[in-house]
Amino acid sequence: MKAKISQLKKGQLKIQVRENPRFSVPKSSRKGQLKIQEMAFMLLAVILLFALAGMFFLTIIFNDIKKNANLLEKEEAIAIAVNLADMPEFSCGKELCIDADKLIVMQNRKDYEGFWPIVSLTVAKVSRDAEK
Repeated sequence: MKAKISQLKKGQLKIQVRENPRFSVPKSSRKGQLKIQEMAFMLLAVILLFALAGMFFLTIIFNDIKKNANLLEKEEAIAIAVNLADMPEFSCGKELCIDADKLIVMQNRKDYEGFWPIVSLTVAKVSRDAEK
């Protein structure tokens, strides 16, 4: 077997690689380039980490803002309803009470169309038994 290997080695061509001194990089600078590349990847990882943390933080803040906006809309609707119930055009003399006859008369009037900051109004009749 050694003979075959030696015969193969004799018949093989030698290929020599010559480096061009203008384009060759010394081994010491290759280590420096590797360290720079590692640092670039670490900086990229840190930036991605902070971006994900920032997105998580903004999601929490926007959810809180959305809840506060819904709460303010609900409070505004309640304030408008209380204001409408206390107006003499609808009031029946008691607190938070609307006279149904006055409401029916006002239903088709166009005089008050842009007077209140609402698009539509729905009135539900509540009986005295349901209050207790």
